[in-house]
Amino acid sequence: MKAKKYTIYAVLIVLIAIGIYALTAFQKGGSSLSADQSSSIPTAYVESDTLNASFKMAGRIDQMLVSEGDKVKKGQVLAHLESRELEDKVKQAQAALLAAQSNVSKAKAGVLQAQAGVGQAQATVSAAQAKKSQGTTAVGVTAQASSSQIEQAQAAAAAAKAKLDALKSGARPQELEQAQVSVKAAKETLDLTTKNLERAKKLQEAGAATQASLDQATLDHQQAEAKYNSASQQLNMVREGSRKEEITAAEAQYRQALAAVKEAQAGAGKVTLQQEDVKAAQASVEQAQSAVKAAQSTVEQAQSAVAGANAQVAQAEAALQEAQTYLSYTTLRASEDGIVKSKSLSLGEMASAGFPVYTIETSTQRWAKFYVPETSLNGLQPGDAVQVKLLSGGKELKGKVILLESAADFAIQKPSQSSGDKDVRSFGVKIALPDLAASVPTGSTVLFTGKGAQ
Repeated sequence: MKAKKYTIYAVLIVLIAIGIYALTAFQKGGSSLSADQSSSIPTAYVESDTLNASFKMAGRIDQMLVSEGDKVKKGQVLAHLESRELEDKVKQAQAALLAAQSNVSKAKAGVLQAQAGVGQAQATVSAAQAKKSQGTTAVGVTAQASSSQIEQAQAAAAAAKAKLDALKSGARPQELEQAQVSVKAAKETLDLTTKNLERAKKLQEAGAATQASLDQATLDHQQAEAKYNSASQQLNMVREGSRKEEITAAEAQYRQALAAVKEAQAGAGKVTLQQEDVKAAQASVEQAQSAVKAAQSTVEQAQSAVAGANAQVAQAEAALQEAQTYLSYTTLRASEDGIVKSKSLSLGEMASAGFPVYTIETSTQRWAKFYVPETSLNGLQPGDAVQVKLLSGGKELKGKVILLESAADFAIQKPSQSSGDKDVRSFGVKIALPDLAASVPTGSTVLFTGKGAQ
């Protein structure tokens, strides 16, 4: 019994020594735990999120590009479904879009053509209005000129008629008397200038007058003699009456005056014709204005056609986008970096929408969940930096608390009835491991060594 008892004591001593040695070694390699912590160091296993890669639509698997254990990158193609029908729909949608875009171009060309028609119609209106304005002005000018010409021609005809009548009827008594008075006055003037001339000659010979005075008296005598001769001839003509050739000439002048009256009256007829031209120009203006309205209506129709064509383009673009979206559903891509953990389907099998084809273990979001005694928490809070150590190789890593469970999970120490100790309970602490190398396998053991530098 004593030997057995000694053996038990020896084993206990060895175990205690081993525990003390292990605790000392870990305290040298990382941050020390709190003084109240138990002799056991919290351990956990490296874990990672797993993602199910599934198609958004059902179909037959046409290609599988990765296998279990393969490393994949975010966005990498994993598999394809059969997609011929969807590819055909995309091509049809692309053709429909091109046709709709062509219709837009044609409709826009129609708008430009219609706008050009409006411009031409407006130019025609301007030309017709100008022609009407010119015609109206010409009518006013011609009418005024025609009226004046008629009046002048009629006055000339009346004068020619009066002259002809006077020549045919001969001189009136008053004309004869006036002619005789003119001869008498001219004779008296001639006699006076004759006497003045003779006196000037005598004075000049006597040296009492200048040569200039003699020259002036001579000139006055000559002019008086000419007027007397003219008055005498006029008196003779009045006494003799009009000659035949004068009457003939007067008749010719009268006929010419009548012809001028007729010509002026004919010009009034041209005014009527010009007024008809103005009416025709007004009709052209109205017709051109109607053409402008029709052209503007054509522009509106062409613009409506453009709007309709644009709507067709928008519809075709939406149809193409929808077809391309459905076609994209036939390609399965990795949503995160990681390792293919499992494959649920094989090439040629039917895949349902949402059914996992691959399960991927992510390599970018790995963590470990420790159960830390409440005596070792030391005020840990989410966001705190901590130190962990890989059991394999002993490499220390930085971690970050991302979750601290609000309720204790289980007791790691039960009080004995004799010692009076209390329960020591554990809390789940989830720690992110952003610095963990991708070469470290998921499932590796890590040790919690305490809070790190903040």
